[in-house]
Amino acid sequence: MITEFSHPWIKKIHQLEKRTQRGEKRMFVGEGNRLLLEAMGALSGNHLLEAIHFVIFENDWKKREENKDILQALESSQIQSESVSEKIFRGIAQTESPQGVLFVGRLKGESFENWAPPRGSFWLVADAIQDPGNLGTMIRSAFASGCNGIVATRGTVDLYNSKVIRGSAGAAFYLPYFGEVPHTHVIERAHKAGLSVYATSPAGGSSWDEVSWEKGGVVVIGNEGAGVQPVWEKNNAARVHIPLRKGAESLNAAMAATLICFSAARKAKWI
Repeated sequence: MITEFSHPWIKKIHQLEKRTQRGEKRMFVGEGNRLLLEAMGALSGNHLLEAIHFVIFENDWKKREENKDILQALESSQIQSESVSEKIFRGIAQTESPQGVLFVGRLKGESFENWAPPRGSFWLVADAIQDPGNLGTMIRSAFASGCNGIVATRGTVDLYNSKVIRGSAGAAFYLPYFGEVPHTHVIERAHKAGLSVYATSPAGGSSWDEVSWEKGGVVVIGNEGAGVQPVWEKNNAARVHIPLRKGAESLNAAMAATLICFSAARKAKWI
C-alpha cells in the first residue's frame, strides 16, 4: 500500500501534469473503471496502446463488489497495481467525482512525417482545437463513424491530456492520430492522395449533406473561437457548412465534427 506522496508512482502522475513530460514519454493518466477496461482490452491486440505501466486504486474501491471482476482481471495480468489511502488518491485524482481507480499508460507515437493517407480515405483535421473535451469527443466520433484517423495541427491540445483520453472513451487506444502536423504538410499529402480538403465554415460553400464522400476527403474543424486558419482557403480548400436556424451563431466544434463524420459514413457506406 502506498502511504506517501513521495512514492515514485505518485511523483510520475504529478510529472504528467506537464504537457512536455506527457509528449516526450507519450504517457497519460487514465481514470475510471470503464476506461481501465478499455485499456486492458486494447493491450490484448495490435492497437495503439503500448503499455499500462501501473494501476492505483483506493482501498474502498478494492472492497466494492462491482469492481470484483476488474480486480480479478488485474491480478491475472502482469500489470503492476497498488492500493493507496483516500488522502493520497484524492491528491492525484483528476476528476471531480473520482471512481477510485486510475492508471498510467503509454501510446505508440506517430510522427507527422509518416502521415501518408491512402486514396479514398477520410480524415478529420483538428485545427488548433484547444478544449481537451472537444478533441476527445472528436476522436470518439471519428472512431465510431469509421473515419481513418485524426490529424492535429500545431496549437491543438495534446493527445496525452487526461481529459482528451477520458473524452475519447478509449477510442484513442485504437484510432490513428498524428499530432503537431504543419498545415502545408496536410495539404500536400492530401492532394498527393487525390483527397479533397474541406474547411468548415459558419456559412458559404457546400452544405454538409450536399458533399459526396465516396472518394473520401479531409475535413478541417477549426479552433473554438477563431475557426479554421486562413491557410486552408489560401490553398484552395473547399468550404463546407452546416445550415443552422436563423439567430444561431455556430455549433460546438466536436458536434460539428460528429455530424460531418456520420454524414460521410452514411453516404460512403463505411458503416
